[in-house]
Amino acid sequence: MLLLPLIPVAILIVLANMGQVDARFRWLTLVILLAMSVVVAAAGVVLMLVPPAILAAMLKPGLALGEGASGGWLVASGGLTAVIVLAAMVAWTRAYGPGPRGQRWFRPVQLTAAVLAFLFIGLNLAFASLIRDPRALAGNLQVGVVEVFLQNLAFVALSLLGVGLWLRRGWSEAWQRLGVTSLTPAHVTVAFTWAWGLVGLSLLAGGVLSVLFPQASANAEVLNQVVVGAFATPGGAILLGLLTGIGEEVLYRGALQPVFGIWLTSFIFAAHHLQYLSPAIVLVFGLGFALGWVRQRWNTTTAALVHAIYNTTLVLLALAASQALGT
Repeated sequence: MLLLPLIPVAILIVLANMGQVDARFRWLTLVILLAMSVVVAAAGVVLMLVPPAILAAMLKPGLALGEGASGGWLVASGGLTAVIVLAAMVAWTRAYGPGPRGQRWFRPVQLTAAVLAFLFIGLNLAFASLIRDPRALAGNLQVGVVEVFLQNLAFVALSLLGVGLWLRRGWSEAWQRLGVTSLTPAHVTVAFTWAWGLVGLSLLAGGVLSVLFPQASANAEVLNQVVVGAFATPGGAILLGLLTGIGEEVLYRGALQPVFGIWLTSFIFAAHHLQYLSPAIVLVFGLGFALGWVRQRWNTTTAALVHAIYNTTLVLLALAASQALGT
């Protein structure tokens, strides 16, 4: 059930890759993207019009969500932004003709990635803005090892489809496009140096933010525990680090960064971590930017190892602190 919503996305990505070489699939992709954007925008408008009492009755017991207006506006803005981006890209192509500059932005795969990214950001912001009681939400969320594994497996699978595995590229070519290469001892040294440096900066900045914004920091920590709780052992910490490091880096730094660049990819990465809907989101953006630089300077594999060591170290430190405090 967890992967069912991703099946239409996978099909769309396959169509987009087919559209790279066949104009019929190119325009089919365009029509589907436009339809998706309009549907999401319309859903946002409907959500804005639903009375809060009706919306509350549709939610799981124990969830404390606010009125639907803010979420509705954000869902609508996500859909409408995607429509605007789509229209702008088509207009750009028409203005510049079939030359390299215009074709670059009308390639169906790039177009699909852009529209899905904007829809993803709008939907995530909509959900995050509705949350009023993180503890109530956390009590109704169940995130275990299987869910985390499947999510990151889906990230890798979608990334491979996105770069045209078995359609435009072979197995080796697809991984090469994603920047996934073998590690050398030098890469491992770089990864540990960067990861522990980022951990130190994160702890320092997190301490400052917890003093300046105690409630927001506490809310983020509550939602963090939903995921970390299933990995609350040293072995679990390593597993969590590897799963999230590999899955997220292959998707964001491997598949998306060559299309969007470091800045926009870091923004999309931050939008994926909206449990930090607080000043701490700046830290997530900074982490994404650092990982993007590592990918650009070395490769995605090194960035994935940095991410894995970073996450593992933070979870291990949290476990050690919890044991020391007897909680």
